[in-house]
Parts: sequence; C-alpha cells; structure tokens
Amino acid sequence: MTTTLLLIVFVHVTLGLLLLLAFGDHFFFWHEAQFQRWLRAAVPFVALALMIAGLCADKPSKEMRKRVPNVFLRWAAWPLFSYLTAGVLLLSPLGWIAGASKALASAPTEMTAIVHEMRPYSRPVRGGCGQRAEIEIRNVRANTCVADLRVDPSLTSGSHAIAVGQVSRYGVHLQELRAR
Repeated sequence: MTTTLLLIVFVHVTLGLLLLLAFGDHFFFWHEAQFQRWLRAAVPFVALALMIAGLCADKPSKEMRKRVPNVFLRWAAWPLFSYLTAGVLLLSPLGWIAGASKALASAPTEMTAIVHEMRPYSRPVRGGCGQRAEIEIRNVRANTCVADLRVDPSLTSGSHAIAVGQVSRYGVHLQELRAR
C-alpha cells in the first residue's frame, strides 16, 4: 500500500516537472504572485514534515548511518534533501497547470505587453536559453526565454509591444512579440 502510494506520488511529481519543463518557459500564470507567496510559506512546513518523517523512520536512518558515517554530514544532508524534495513536490502542480492551460488554450490572441528588459543574444550553454527578456502581460511580469520565439529585432528594454499567444483561464502561452 505504501509503496503504491509512493509510486503514484513519484509519477505525479515527475510528470508535473516534465510538463513544467515543456510548457513553463513561455507560460505567464495569471496567479503567479499568489502561487509564489504560497510556495514560500509552504516549503518550510513541508520540509519540516519530511525531516521529521525521515528521522522517525527506523530503516532509512540505519541505512543512512551505514552509508554516511559522519554525523555532521548526516545532519546536514537530511535537511538539504528535505528542502529539495519539498520544493519539487510543491512546484509540480505548476507544471500541471501549464499543461492544462496549453490543452485548454484558445487560438492565438494579441495582447499589449511591456518589455522591461531585453538582454542581448548570447550563445546558449548546454541547451540553455540564448536570449532572455523580462516581459509584463496583464500585470504579470515574467523572465522568459525569447530566443525561440518570433521577436521583432527592434524591441528594446522599456518598449511597448504586441504579444501574441494562446490564452486560457490559467494564463497565456507566449508565441510572438511584435513592435507596437
């Protein structure tokens, strides 16, 4: 029963993170500010619960004593692992939201946008982004990769633009930025 539950949680979290990687970079979530506040408040509590559960479990602690004989490393590694796990657990719903938004999105729509910062193009490192921009659409500000979008080369920092994207009730998936 416990193994099945852990497997279901693992699959759910992994799929959520994959959806976030696939659709999250050009996704402007309408409730980003509330989600970030909730995330900052929830991570310490979830991490604390994971630490307590892990320290109370007898088998993992015996196994950890064998693998990591240094007490200091054990006490440093467990909180770090708990915080990392809590962050991953709580970020995966954002991937599900981005995936649902992409599935329920409308046809491409034009919206006004403000380009707060347009960084110059640089050669991407290991699949990273070559050009990032801080863009605001409908009072939602996000730092997004624009290297793989259709972007008007005349756009600079501080300029107003027309953003084209698929809109859903959860947010917008940006596809193009044009000068206004």
